[in-house]
Amino acid sequence: MKAKLTAYLRLLRLPAVFTAMADVFLGFVCQRGDWQPLSMLISLLIGSSGLYLAGMVLNDVFDRHRDARQRPDRPIPSGVVTVREAVGLASLLIVVALLAAASVGRTAFATALMLTLAALAYDGWLKQTLAGPMTMGLCRLLNVLLGASAVHSLSAVWRLPQLHLAISLAVYVTGVTWLARSEIRAEARRSLLGAIGVVNLGVAGFATFVLNWPGTQPGSALLILLVVALTINRRLVIILAQPDPMRVRQAVGVLLGSIIILDATAVLFVSARVDLALGVAGLVVPYLFLRRRLAVT
Repeated sequence: MKAKLTAYLRLLRLPAVFTAMADVFLGFVCQRGDWQPLSMLISLLIGSSGLYLAGMVLNDVFDRHRDARQRPDRPIPSGVVTVREAVGLASLLIVVALLAAASVGRTAFATALMLTLAALAYDGWLKQTLAGPMTMGLCRLLNVLLGASAVHSLSAVWRLPQLHLAISLAVYVTGVTWLARSEIRAEARRSLLGAIGVVNLGVAGFATFVLNWPGTQPGSALLILLVVALTINRRLVIILAQPDPMRVRQAVGVLLGSIIILDATAVLFVSARVDLALGVAGLVVPYLFLRRRLAVT
């Protein structure tokens, strides 16, 4: 039973779900100004988490033949989890997620459905194509907008400020995804440079928002973004100097965790509420705790 449970946790890549939760907090605060009504926020968190975890499971389902050759220790090719069990788990997560979104309203359900389709397109068909990283970025954009979907009109979801922040995060995640799939060889440095440039473009998108949103002072938010930029670029310079699979995995883990801090910084800037920002930033704790035990990529 312990081996089975561990296999399922590996299949779900559980640590990274906290980055998806941070996106929802960001979208919700952009739309509502705080965490009220709490029942809607919880439902959207359940919806986002369910879809994210389902996407992780389906990623392994679609990759099972490749994993059998390259990573035979993964839960499905090792035989600890069957394909039927994995598909059943993913289906259950999707149903729960869509029901949770539907409980918030039609707009939330429509946004969750778009996110579901984008995740399926990535896992099933686009992952290995040039459109793969951008599709993953689209999933993150839709995840932020899912947090902002506790409204009656879909057009109210696709507007500022959450749209600017969602696009910036989408660019950032596009770069992270590109980095994660880059071949780690000396001749692949051009690809690594491209991924690093896109990651920094995403961070710049957050900085541009902070500097240009009317009636606010950039202050501490800009300082936090500078610290995040320095932290991630330190990792990126290391892998550029010494391309190595282990270093890349470590860098991707840091970049994924930094999504929580980026979201928390945006929450602080939009709401001017330190308590809300700290609540989002606190998601780093379970992320780091679980990341030491379970891989996120």
